[in-house]
Amino acid sequence: MLMIYLLSFLLSKTTNVAANLMPFLVIMCELFNGVLRQHVQMPVIWRYTMYYIAPFTYWIGGILSTVLSGQSVICDQKDFNFFTPPPGQTCGEYASSWVSSTTGYLMDPNSTSVCRYCQYTLADEVCITLPIS
Repeated sequence: MLMIYLLSFLLSKTTNVAANLMPFLVIMCELFNGVLRQHVQMPVIWRYTMYYIAPFTYWIGGILSTVLSGQSVICDQKDFNFFTPPPGQTCGEYASSWVSSTTGYLMDPNSTSVCRYCQYTLADEVCITLPIS
């Protein structure tokens, strides 16, 4: 926040103008920090400028990675990858060696019809894919 205040003060001649500029700069930092809008969804000019300039990008990224560290992931129905095991085998029998060598989990290892695989077990694995610290 101090950095935003100093920036608004440097861009103006009086403290009154700085006080009027500061809310605009705070809103810009919040809108283009990658938390309210994903990095890939930003317009190109903002993606390569405001995203890296805004202090909120680093502050919120640091908080998220600290708070989410070690938290379990429970996939929603739309997040699962589906596959069918061979006839006569359960999902656990068919994919257990593969699942044990990667991240993620099988939702119902005893199923014989449709297997549901979630690629994440911990939130740390999700954070690695995001542009946060």
